[in-house]
Amino acid sequence: MELRKINLQNFRQFKNTTVEFSTDVNKNVTVILGDNTFGKTTFVKAFIWCLYRQNTFKDNKILLNHDVQVQMRPGESKETKVVLTLMHNGFDYLITTREEYTKSQNGNITTSKRAQSSMLKGCTGNPENMKPIPPDAVSNEINNILREELKDYFFFDGEDNSIEKISMRGNLKDAVSNLLGLQRLEDFANYFSPNIDSVRTRIADGLEKKDDGVTTLLNDDLLRNKGECQKAKDQVKKAEEEIDKLSKELQDKNDIISANKGVMNQQEEKKEKLDDNIKLKEAIENDFSNTVLSVNTTDVLLRSLYAASFNKYDLLNKLSSSSYKSETSLTHISTSAVDDIIKRGYCICGAKIESGNEAYKHLIESKEHMEPNDYGKYASDFSDSEHYNFRNSKVDLYTLSNNLTGILEKIGNVDQNNKRIKDITNLIVGCPEIGEIQQRANDISAEIAKQENYRDFYLYTNIPELEKKIQKNNADISAASVNNEKNNQIKNSLKYCDYIYLAASSQLQVSKNKVRNNLQDEVTKAFNKMYSGKRIIRIDEDFRVSTKLQGFENENIDDSGGLSAVTNFAFVAGLISLAKSKMTLSIDFSDNTPIDENYPLIMDAPFSKTDEKHIKNVCSILPIYCNQLIIAIMNKDYQEAEPALNVRVGKIYRFIKKSETESDIEAI
Repeated sequence: MELRKINLQNFRQFKNTTVEFSTDVNKNVTVILGDNTFGKTTFVKAFIWCLYRQNTFKDNKILLNHDVQVQMRPGESKETKVVLTLMHNGFDYLITTREEYTKSQNGNITTSKRAQSSMLKGCTGNPENMKPIPPDAVSNEINNILREELKDYFFFDGEDNSIEKISMRGNLKDAVSNLLGLQRLEDFANYFSPNIDSVRTRIADGLEKKDDGVTTLLNDDLLRNKGECQKAKDQVKKAEEEIDKLSKELQDKNDIISANKGVMNQQEEKKEKLDDNIKLKEAIENDFSNTVLSVNTTDVLLRSLYAASFNKYDLLNKLSSSSYKSETSLTHISTSAVDDIIKRGYCICGAKIESGNEAYKHLIESKEHMEPNDYGKYASDFSDSEHYNFRNSKVDLYTLSNNLTGILEKIGNVDQNNKRIKDITNLIVGCPEIGEIQQRANDISAEIAKQENYRDFYLYTNIPELEKKIQKNNADISAASVNNEKNNQIKNSLKYCDYIYLAASSQLQVSKNKVRNNLQDEVTKAFNKMYSGKRIIRIDEDFRVSTKLQGFENENIDDSGGLSAVTNFAFVAGLISLAKSKMTLSIDFSDNTPIDENYPLIMDAPFSKTDEKHIKNVCSILPIYCNQLIIAIMNKDYQEAEPALNVRVGKIYRFIKKSETESDIEAI
């Protein structure tokens, strides 16, 4: 496939833009310069929409240019259109995809006609003889040019499909099989498979069976096992599709996390401050409650005030210099008790008490030093109590002061936290919540592992067991068939089917190993030219590529984003090189249809995660591997890439941002 030209009409920010691509063998690179929001991603996605009618935009599914939408009258319809001109297998193609939009009476824009593609085809060099392809055959014709499941290996939009994600796709094995010819051999083996609905099954249906219930049971068992086997294979396909979908989402999450490491640290700090404030506020409430309770329970402030007054007015000394002599006080006895003794007429010691005698006079005098008449005792007790309060009031006030100081410090810490939280919030406003994204990434990783377990169970346990049962069913049915000439011919045919199936399956495994080894060799060659370091390429059974540090082949060493990008550039280059050199199969089961082995790469911002040195290495090598390289690239990245790319650049353009809703592309 050789891309010639693309025209975008009312396609998002492009009102009428045409770009012609370099087809010079020696200058096979087309560069389009532009910064973020200038339309680079839109430009690459236009190819995908034109060829496969896939709208992969996340922000707005309405493709019609915004200015056109505003100018439309209610009831009026306008269309967006992309026209792609290319050459493939000696034919020129003109592919047009259009979608129509209508403005409702309330001003809403709705899709009135879904995307439809039309195609003109003609022999190269005779544009006047191009003829339309029937509408129902357009999709099939496009898939003959480039199968839809392979598009992600040639169109890198930098958003849904970036170069860093390519070798971790769940459907990578199927894509490699399709591109390198293994799928044809797999289809050929399945054509004679005894385990699914195949030509062998239809031949076996012609066997004449003995008319008994045993044969019926055998056939029922065969059909049941085949059904279970097909369900298991469907489960494998479903699991792989889910793994692919989850792997894409995981890569998206990891890209966001990687690009926002600083934001993640700030968000974590903000969360820590918020959590700290919760603890501080709880501590403030507890400390304040305990302090109030202590003050209310012990009357610490009132007691301290009394003690201060006692000390200020020197009440202790004043008491000792007063007429109140507390040493004559009689404690633990009251005047009422004395009155009872006098009334009784004699003391507990036996002395007689009567009015006027010495004992009587002594008791009457003693009443002055008893409660409630002994003011000296009251003053002495008060003095002792307040003197004690005075000694302890300093400790009480010191404790109270410390408690209040601690509360104020905590309040100050809350204020400082709030200030920092406000500053962080202003810094990260509009940024994604990395903590939630990280949790989602962890959940996705767990779900991928779960789906891989499902897949492996069906693939390596359940399906092999069912295939053994099916083989036994076939053998039992063959043994139960009538022994006549017709059946003997059918049995011989079945033997040929089984032989072909075994031979094709064996060849398939050999070819898979050969393709994997050849792919590893090709990727290694490209990687060694692109990467400056000591790394070894490894490609596993599912064609996933990884790198190992020399001397640590059995250990997992973290790969940086830049290394991942270089690894995947090498993987794509090796994949294209292998397909071009026909290093796939030793047996060719394809038809005589000529195969176009031109493979273009169309990429948006491919070097965003690649360092300066490796950008130059990649740019000097990549144009050698692919027939056409079309790059929408940021100006700053092109400054690094230009020295290596310059000799291969055939055409160069620049994105022009006329407004937030309109961009254009002009030649330089």
